[in-house]
Amino acid sequence: MNRLRSIGIALAGVALVAGAAGSAARPIDGRPTAIPAPFAGDRWYPEYVEDMNWVAHATPYEPLATVRVKDAHTRWVNVVDGRRATWAPPACTCRRLRVWMYGGSTMFGMGQRDAHTIASELARAAWADGIALDVENRGVLGDTHWEEAQRFAWDLAGEPAPDLVIFYDGTNEVLATRFTTDFDRAPSVIPAEFWQEYVERVPYRTDRPADVAAPRTKVLPTMTATELGRAIGERYERSRVLSSTLAERAGVAAVFVWQPTSDLRPIVPGELHDPGLAFARRRTAGARAALGADVIDIADVFAKVREPLYYDTIHTNEAGARLVATAMYNRLRPRIDELVRKGGPTS
Repeated sequence: MNRLRSIGIALAGVALVAGAAGSAARPIDGRPTAIPAPFAGDRWYPEYVEDMNWVAHATPYEPLATVRVKDAHTRWVNVVDGRRATWAPPACTCRRLRVWMYGGSTMFGMGQRDAHTIASELARAAWADGIALDVENRGVLGDTHWEEAQRFAWDLAGEPAPDLVIFYDGTNEVLATRFTTDFDRAPSVIPAEFWQEYVERVPYRTDRPADVAAPRTKVLPTMTATELGRAIGERYERSRVLSSTLAERAGVAAVFVWQPTSDLRPIVPGELHDPGLAFARRRTAGARAALGADVIDIADVFAKVREPLYYDTIHTNEAGARLVATAMYNRLRPRIDELVRKGGPTS
């Protein structure tokens, strides 16, 4: 039932995309609404919303399957061999590095066309320096890191290992670890295990036999925002044991990136903001404090940007993806140079 939790996380993001469609597009509910500020002037956006709705809600998306994204071919969102189409550098006689990227919907590229996802922008940034990265976007809507680690294991079992693997996480770790009921006080928190049990037992049969007891209601713990953040970070660190071990045994360089969060942004006209901003910031601080020293923390990469980037509180437009990819590339450049010196495969 952990997959059911992921469905809720993923579809929450998809619903926000659907609700943000322009007048030329018809979301799932059929009601056109205004184009969000981050996409003002982007004529492709209404068509993109229709494409993403189909990819996420129709046959390409299989939440309960081991490989959950089927191939899809639309105008702006294409999936080939289970992976989002990604910009690639041209053929060259230079050394080329194979890069696998894992993450949730932010990695997959909600809000971005194929050639402008984080994966595409990372490849483009490297090519501007003459470095050929063949990046494979293996992001899946709703994935948390422990799910990505299992997917990584599956992929390693069936394919030659890449030179570099990048895990891009944060938002889904937050969503999977808590469910708050009160942003103003220490909230009631439902960790993923409790939420899983809740999903498994609801709805009840209304004609329950008299001699069958109903499931007992659990007494849920309460946490402060900082304690909650620390729990999020600690769970993430435990899940990294598997991915790190897999990468080491396969001889793959592994990089872990903690993604930007909207609560560290200034208040920007046109963007949605968490009503419990102070709580969210304390939670984020708690999570970041628990991260391992090897995690690349770019949570505040948007802190000084004043134009709208987020169209909900999780997903950004293409400008946001480009900023993330640039920050990621700048931090990764020494590792990439080292891999190039060691010699990756030639084209």
